Amino acid sequence: MAPASHRDLAQIILRSQGEEEKRREDTSFHMEALDP
Repeated sequence: MAPASHRDLAQIILRSQGEEEKRREDTSFHMEALDP
């Protein structure tokens, strides 16, 4: 219940969201590259 744990949790959530966005960008880039 310490504030630090809440802050750590927020950082983990933000980091995971960033990873998902990066992965989505990578897949869309590959899709465009595959299109003739």
